[in-house]
Amino acid sequence: MSAHPDISDVSGAHLRSRNRNGKISRFLIRKVPDRTRRHCGHTKSVHACAMEQKRRWIMPIVSVAMLAVGFVILFQNMPAVYYAACAIGFPNATLPEMLALKDVGCAILEEKRAYSGMVMIGGEAAAFHTETGEYASFHCPKDGCGENLERQLSINSSASCPHSRAAAGIAYAEIEGWMASYPRNFGHLGAFPNDFFASQIIKVGPPPPSFILQIEKKLQEHDACT
Repeated sequence: MSAHPDISDVSGAHLRSRNRNGKISRFLIRKVPDRTRRHCGHTKSVHACAMEQKRRWIMPIVSVAMLAVGFVILFQNMPAVYYAACAIGFPNATLPEMLALKDVGCAILEEKRAYSGMVMIGGEAAAFHTETGEYASFHCPKDGCGENLERQLSINSSASCPHSRAAAGIAYAEIEGWMASYPRNFGHLGAFPNDFFASQIIKVGPPPPSFILQIEKKLQEHDACT
């Protein structure tokens, strides 16, 4: 007798089988349609046929899901894609009309918006430390930073270190422009994780006292408050 009964003529019968824990379980043997038998063959049980058929429709779903995940990952890494394209000679897809390619290069820019924070001028670098945490190399608008910002940057805001050049060149400002966040090595010696290109200086004021205290503390620690 064949180890596998001809199940094409069986309908409504119950078959006992053992699961992983050794317990007796039942499943119903149904007549296998001809189209299923063509795929599964005559020697497979209904359970084996069902599992094979399930694999047949699960695999396309898994493939579509993996493709969707791939698109999500690609979308999240679009700055890297744009940068790679620019690096091999394609135009910078994020370059606005107001900026020149020679100034921006392959820096990948975010949408233009307003930022607020500290503009600091010192040594060979100009920095913009925003209230949202970006630390960027700073570039004035095409027509210059304006009298208000230049005047504030010329003032020494420290009463404890009135003669220290390091305590000068600090201003609080609200500025509109483009922030670059890729490839994260901008400015003098590649020391800045961001690059900021200003389009408009909206508001300028003195730095808050709490920020000046931080500067004074660092100067005093390094015996530079002279």
